[in-house]
Amino acid sequence: MLPEVIEDVKSSYQDLQVSAVEENFEALSDVLEDTQTLMAGLTDRLSSAANETSQDIQRLTFTLLGAIVANIFLVLRWSDRSLVPPFSLFVLIVIVGFYLPLIQGRIEDLNHTITEVKNDYEFYEKHIRRFNKDLFRFGDLEDRKSAYVKLAEKQRQRAQTQLRRVFYALLTVWCGLAIWSGFAYSFGQPQSLALAFSGVVLAILSFAPTDGPFGHGGYDYFSRSAAVVTLVIIFLSFAYPLLPLSIGSIQNF
Repeated sequence: MLPEVIEDVKSSYQDLQVSAVEENFEALSDVLEDTQTLMAGLTDRLSSAANETSQDIQRLTFTLLGAIVANIFLVLRWSDRSLVPPFSLFVLIVIVGFYLPLIQGRIEDLNHTITEVKNDYEFYEKHIRRFNKDLFRFGDLEDRKSAYVKLAEKQRQRAQTQLRRVFYALLTVWCGLAIWSGFAYSFGQPQSLALAFSGVVLAILSFAPTDGPFGHGGYDYFSRSAAVVTLVIIFLSFAYPLLPLSIGSIQNF
């Protein structure tokens, strides 16, 4: 009787072992599949975020070149260099108030993506180690992940450096245009009002990083509501000298 009981116990124990191994391998298979998905998603997310940031920087360059061409067209079309400062200030406000913050947001998104990728990798690595760490060469997996992350971080740093240079270059050009406008327009002209207003914005941007409506923290620049007000004033100063020219063209036609 006792030998039969022992055999039954052994058989039941073996069945339990087989069942446990099958469950472990099923779970392990799921983890392996998740790991492959993770690495594929890791490269895709980092690559997409880095490419979007790089493309935004390129579009910014083309925007600046377009502004230069537009200024040349104004001078050649109307032979009036006084139109250059208000138009240039208008373009600068658009870029600093709207486009640069958009690129900065892309850079921040890339930074968040890098952080999420690191957290996801650590999460799945812990799950894999639960089964058998000897089955996997975590050093190679860690090296691959680190290579992708370092590449994305390098791209982020390059984009941030370029954006910082563009920001200060635009402020320098802005200052030059303001000085030019001060000599080109007498007090009381519409352009002098735009000069005074944009000069205030320029001073705050350059010397007073605050959280106010015209302030900026780091490279957040200033609020869009402040940009809209500044744009309206610059636009009016730009449109006013064109109005007589447009009326004259209509009458001659």
